Amino acid sequence: MTAVAVWDHNPSLEELLDARLARGWTPKPSTVADNAVLGYAACRFGPAEAETP
Repeated sequence: MTAVAVWDHNPSLEELLDARLARGWTPKPSTVADNAVLGYAACRFGPAEAETP
């Protein structure tokens, strides 16, 4: 998703994450960080809530 094509303003990280989640996206846990969700999505998902690879 490119913000320029979809949004009429600069979306916040929360708006971008909400849009991805609404389309069915789920974070993939990092195998390097003991199945932790990394990045901004980590504020909403713990390791047990994310899909396992």
